[in-house]
Amino acid sequence: MCKTMIHNMVRSAMCIMSLCAITAIEAFSQYNPTPDSIIKTDKEGRVVNRSYFKYDAQERQTAVEHYTLNKKTGVWGGTYKENAQYDANGNRTQLIVSYWDYDTGKWLDMTRENVAYDVNGRRLSEEAMTWNKQRNAWIGDRKNSCRYIVNGQRAEVFNYQWDDAKVKWIERDATLSEYDDATRQKKSDTHRVWAAGEWQNTRREEYEYDPQNRRLIQTTTMTWTEGKWVPITRFIYTSGSRNEAGQTVVVTQTQNYDATKAVWVNHDKTTTVLDPRGAELINKKEEWNGMGWQVVKIERTEIEYNNNGDRTHEARYRWNGGNDWIGVSSTDKTYSEYADVLSEIRMEWDMAANSWRGVVNVKTDYDDMGNITAEERYKWDKANKVWKRQSKASFVYDTDHNKTSESTSSWNPRKDRWEEFYKGRFEYRIGYDGNIMSQREYLWEKGEWKLVQTVNYN
Repeated sequence: MCKTMIHNMVRSAMCIMSLCAITAIEAFSQYNPTPDSIIKTDKEGRVVNRSYFKYDAQERQTAVEHYTLNKKTGVWGGTYKENAQYDANGNRTQLIVSYWDYDTGKWLDMTRENVAYDVNGRRLSEEAMTWNKQRNAWIGDRKNSCRYIVNGQRAEVFNYQWDDAKVKWIERDATLSEYDDATRQKKSDTHRVWAAGEWQNTRREEYEYDPQNRRLIQTTTMTWTEGKWVPITRFIYTSGSRNEAGQTVVVTQTQNYDATKAVWVNHDKTTTVLDPRGAELINKKEEWNGMGWQVVKIERTEIEYNNNGDRTHEARYRWNGGNDWIGVSSTDKTYSEYADVLSEIRMEWDMAANSWRGVVNVKTDYDDMGNITAEERYKWDKANKVWKRQSKASFVYDTDHNKTSESTSSWNPRKDRWEEFYKGRFEYRIGYDGNIMSQREYLWEKGEWKLVQTVNYN
């Protein structure tokens, strides 16, 4: 058994032993549980923001309301409100967003979205409306509906537009899909528009597959002209072949139809080479010049992995049309034995300087439980072409993964030192069942801790 696997098993075992006592506490710092309310205070200790949340029996959020205090008038006003409904399968069927009307001191609906599903959870229709205060009525934004065939595949999609004069939805366009009964593969898509009181054909795609492996090998696009379908373009796909290095080669060729000569004419071709993990190594585009293929664009990517399969290096280059490759971007990462990212450096090519320049440089430390304990960021000095300190942050957690303190500092190059601009600590109130009941955030301000936020949970 490899060393990395052993360490991962030890870490997992440590996590399990810690979480057995209080399972729900771990969820707070890593995954936010469902709060009942969030109360924020200013530096003087005055409550200035309040948020309230409601949930159904399955802990799906059904309502949220946000309020803000006007410090000048001392009057509370709403800022944002949502109400949601769900069906028995957990699909959200309605969402109403409201805003605060300061003239009336009440919530007014702003947008409404209704979605319908069938018994199998497939979306049947979607409708979005906006409330028009001047008209005192709902105005349509978008609407679509779907019809499914027996095997669950979507057969028809209808899109509608809002008619202000008739104050109702009217048909706009539709797509009809046909499938092979035996293979269940899509055979065609027919696009239509509603005009002059009837559906009129506009465009059609037909699909062909390899009978052996069922891969898509060709897509033909046609247009409706003088009562019949006329070919325009077709895409020919060749995939699955492997080169000597064991890499997968995928070729997509585009041809245009010459209606005068009734023949297909080459237009362009794209060749993509993938490594055994599916990452793109080469992307080459060629165009047909009437006699042969001419290369117009090539991009290649250098990729390196460590023994665990983590991607440690990735550099993209673009062919300049001659004998040189021009850099595009590069990313280098290092990992811990647990696959945590310890450092990440991203660079991009500076065309003016004809060299790489920095974009992102981050170093990260973790504790034995996988929590981030420190992060330091660097910025690129263009003049000297070096990385310089920018900011750092440190975090402390309790044995249940709850963050108990945080400190953030920025680097002052003139004074050659770190200067802390945020320092916070967090307290938790735990219920008898081991779940978090509330969490408080304190800010270190002028030599004392000040409460800035309280989050209550159901």
